Amino acid sequence: LVIIRIFLIGGMIYLFRKWLKEGASNYLLIPMSMIFAGAIGNLIDGMFYGLIFDSGMVYDSTIDRWIGYDGISQFTEFGKGYSHFMKGCVVDMFHFPMFSFNLFGKHFEFFSYIFNVADSAITIGAIFLLI
Repeated sequence: LVIIRIFLIGGMIYLFRKWLKEGASNYLLIPMSMIFAGAIGNLIDGMFYGLIFDSGMVYDSTIDRWIGYDGISQFTEFGKGYSHFMKGCVVDMFHFPMFSFNLFGKHFEFFSYIFNVADSAITIGAIFLLI
């Protein structure tokens, strides 16, 4: 995935140069910039996350499954993470629960969604581009 992202980002750089020379509209450049920024964010995560954090989702070929992790990952010494260069997860996630409560013995959390910043930039840029 990292190699595909590098090629796509290279293609976007080519398009940006072309559009800027042609004097393209900000209605094209701003949404595409958001998409570009999200792509760069995902690329950085994929390349370095496994090197600098102590936990992340990993693939176990012996059972042919992805294994997740609980909790919050912590920084480690560079190169001593859970994975190798270009084998990290894309993670830049934020969780913003507004409030939580228990009802009938079950825990509820209002607005329990977790946002990936880079993917949110890509999605918002694509929506603006369509508009």
